[in-house]
Amino acid sequence: MSSPFSITKRKNSNNFYVRYYVPETHRAALGGKDEIWRSLRTSDLQVAKTRSITVAATIWNEILDAQHSTFDPAAPPPPEPTHAELEEAARYVYAAEVESDQEERADPANVALMDMGGKNEAKQWKREAKRLSNAIAKADFSFTNHEYWCDYFGFHFVPDSPKEQAFRQLLARAYLEAAQRFAEHAKGRFNGSPGDTTLFRPLAPAYVAPVAPPAPPAPVAPARQFNEPPLLDLWDRYVTQRCASIKPETVANRLQTVTMFANYVGFNRPADSITKVECRAFRDLLHELPKSASKLGKFKGMTVKQIVQANKALGLPTVSANTVKHLISDLSGFFGWLATEDVIEDNFWRGLAPEVIEDQRPPFAIDQLKTFFASPLFTGCERDGTIGKVTTSGAVLIRDWRFWLPLIAAFSGARQGEIAQLDTSDLRTVDGILCMEITNRGVDPTKSVKTRAAVRLIPVHTTLIALGLQDLAQRQHRSGHTRLFPELVRNRAGQFDKASKFYARYINRMNFTPDEAGKTPSFHSFRHTVIDAFRRADLTEAEFQPLVGHEHKSVTRGYGREATYGVAKRKEIIEKIEYPGLDLSALAVD
Repeated sequence: MSSPFSITKRKNSNNFYVRYYVPETHRAALGGKDEIWRSLRTSDLQVAKTRSITVAATIWNEILDAQHSTFDPAAPPPPEPTHAELEEAARYVYAAEVESDQEERADPANVALMDMGGKNEAKQWKREAKRLSNAIAKADFSFTNHEYWCDYFGFHFVPDSPKEQAFRQLLARAYLEAAQRFAEHAKGRFNGSPGDTTLFRPLAPAYVAPVAPPAPPAPVAPARQFNEPPLLDLWDRYVTQRCASIKPETVANRLQTVTMFANYVGFNRPADSITKVECRAFRDLLHELPKSASKLGKFKGMTVKQIVQANKALGLPTVSANTVKHLISDLSGFFGWLATEDVIEDNFWRGLAPEVIEDQRPPFAIDQLKTFFASPLFTGCERDGTIGKVTTSGAVLIRDWRFWLPLIAAFSGARQGEIAQLDTSDLRTVDGILCMEITNRGVDPTKSVKTRAAVRLIPVHTTLIALGLQDLAQRQHRSGHTRLFPELVRNRAGQFDKASKFYARYINRMNFTPDEAGKTPSFHSFRHTVIDAFRRADLTEAEFQPLVGHEHKSVTRGYGREATYGVAKRKEIIEKIEYPGLDLSALAVD
């Protein structure tokens, strides 16, 4: 569905803004305004998305309050719009979608973050355009969100009005043309125009700016006053407002990093006096910091500058770029909150982290899956003991978490930690369909999810039902266990390291042939394998994103995907996970 607002940038500003489109029926109460812009006070798209929901809701409440004060219940309803007005509205929707896409592609950081551009994205939008075209041919306009646009343009229709259906079709055609432009934009072509001539809007005559009189001399700005408290005086407020869902050890690590920076700039420095120049200089120092400096007695009591200087003589190995990235992430989280609170003008740490090439593991090939699930862990091992015994064929069947985690991952795409923390109550029937709920709610207060999008409902694949997953949940519940896999516990860092270490050793024993980059599959490869299965089934990312817990790439591109959120539709999609030639029927638990 198309959103009533978009996230965009103003010219000559690095910060993102909410651009809220005011419905026509509410504009009179706002003095005729058709748009409201409000700064999100961040140049980071992910932070902007998080803040935009609250800001947009605040704007809508302000609009409703203004409308309520001017509403006249006795006023007669306005007449139905003309066909010309309907066509002009559709042209506006088309232009707004294309403009939003162009704005997103104008920001290099956003393009890199969202992996925009290229043949793959172009193919996705071509598939989306084909899907919309097929829907329009069948008079299916359910993806148009026409109720919102009726409010936006102030359109009122009598019951069963032919004009209302015509407006639905016009909106659908606008979305189809916009999807075709997105495919062109992905290949770097921005001069396309709608083939649907109804949506074509001729360019306005070129604007000739009047000659402006000479500008008066700029006044001399007064010396800036700094009135905010020092960094560490604000820490407790940050923890209260932003760290409720963050693990305690993560909060402790962030405090250690912020303290290190506060020591660098001066503990009594007002927070609003800190400059980006100082942040960059500290970033450069971090690259010269020796590994495990805080654990080495020789550096005890030293500042970062002193440690770096001392290490020039010692020559100890320095921290990796990935470590610097994590330290800057700690600072960026805190400074992002300071910017939100208007303590500082901007989050200076955003964009300062070094680029790190992720250690991307390849998905499992079909033959590798067959080999893995035909190995002793699943078909019978010599003895339940050392990794050597578990990887040797025998008559002992293992049916605990070691058996189940890979199977669940291979037929759901869920992450290892998401599966390991499942409660028995997380397997439940919704609308007659057995589902697995990934959530941070439950008896165990340490349950967590990677992102907000990771909270999701995944129908259980028929393969897992046939293998006995529902029976396992019922047995654990009857035995008094609240957890599906009670043997798995978190370490002090909040990780299921018992599972991670086991699968790392077990998969290593499989001796899979490395790919061209010299990499072999890991447990996380099951997630990539599931995504590949969805793509083989010709599903778009928009269709399977809600099942794998990925964030959608754009706030303004939600239309046409409402059906993917229904349980029945999710079940249809999850059953697309197929591995040709892989037969697991012999593994069913008696």
